[in-house]
Amino acid sequence: MYAHKYGLLKDEMIEDLIDSGEITEKEVVDLGLAGYLARYRYLKPRPVKNNLSLDVSKNMKSDNIAFKYNEESLLNELREYIDSTYHQHYVGDNNVQSLDLIFSSGKGVGFCAGNILKYAARYGKKDGESRKDILKIAHYALLLLYLNDLGQDK
Repeated sequence: MYAHKYGLLKDEMIEDLIDSGEITEKEVVDLGLAGYLARYRYLKPRPVKNNLSLDVSKNMKSDNIAFKYNEESLLNELREYIDSTYHQHYVGDNNVQSLDLIFSSGKGVGFCAGNILKYAARYGKKDGESRKDILKIAHYALLLLYLNDLGQDK
């Protein structure tokens, strides 16, 4: 809860006030809630430009497709890896990640593209970390797709 001219506010109340225009994004930042603003902007569910579901197993199972290269299993592994990143040391209070702040500053595209290059360049050079490097590349590529769908790649 946060103090404001409206009294104590819960997260969902702030979202409603922003959506209705009763509180500006500048006021949210002035209240010291830049992390919340980043979460509001980038974690709020948005319409997806394609018709793919987030449930990888549902999308990958098809009577018409016989996957030849183990894609279903690999996508499930990627999902497990991504899920694990939401519980690591760089997730702060209120589930705000450093990525939220990077994305809210407009630097997300460069950050993601740079990390894709970094992990691709070191692939095979770190003992036993090659598979994890590939998972990181795929994760940053998904984040880049997310930013593309938001129109931030321009």
